[in-house]
Amino acid sequence: LLEQNRAVLVRQYREQIGDMRQTPIVRVPQHEIVWHKLDHRAGFLLSQIDGMLTFEDILDVSGMPEFEACRLLAQLLGQGVIGSRP
Repeated sequence: LLEQNRAVLVRQYREQIGDMRQTPIVRVPQHEIVWHKLDHRAGFLLSQIDGMLTFEDILDVSGMPEFEACRLLAQLLGQGVIGSRP
């Protein structure tokens, strides 16, 4: 049951993220990032956003379970910390 729900949540997070081939960009000035109270995992994902890697690339290099990485990326998008460009 847990794994079934996890798969549903991953699908929902991927829908929130959108096209995984898009390139995420940081939308918040660096000095304002601390206001968003990100944990170290979200900070690590944010550090990987360089304007060249796609969402899929970031999932690959994160070393995190897909569920966790997608959840954090969706959270960053929802907070407006990151956006995406085609």
